[in-house]
Amino acid sequence: MRAVFGPAHNSQSRPWQTVPMAQITLHGNAINTVGELPAVGSSARRSR
Repeated sequence: MRAVFGPAHNSQSRPWQTVPMAQITLHGNAINTVGELPAVGSSARRSR
């Protein structure tokens, strides 16, 4: 997991940047997700 913050990080003025993020790559583009990604090989949650 890697959290990415801008150069002028201030958690009080930008609270959305304080949550853990996972960084993935899609077609060569880095994308930051909110929250944790499931472990490789883990079971999916049962849908309702």
